[in-house]
Amino acid sequence: MFKRLWQDSYGGVVSPEIAVVGAILLIGVIVGLSALRVAIFTETVDMGEAVQSVDFTPTITPVPPMPVTSSPATAEEDTGPVTAADVFD
Repeated sequence: MFKRLWQDSYGGVVSPEIAVVGAILLIGVIVGLSALRVAIFTETVDMGEAVQSVDFTPTITPVPPMPVTSSPATAEEDTGPVTAADVFD
């Protein structure tokens, strides 16, 4: 029975068909891997440029001085402690 099944080619795939399908698949895998290599290389270059463009120089922003709104009170102008009425008038 096995010998008869082995020799029967009815409905089976002939080896040249398998070779053509295999060759097409192999070409597809090669092209796909090549495209993947280019994409990985491009992303690596982009990442390197992004890291290279980062500025690691420390910067110190000076604090502006407080604005002077009025002159300090002198002893003659001092009228005593500030009360709530003075603040909310």
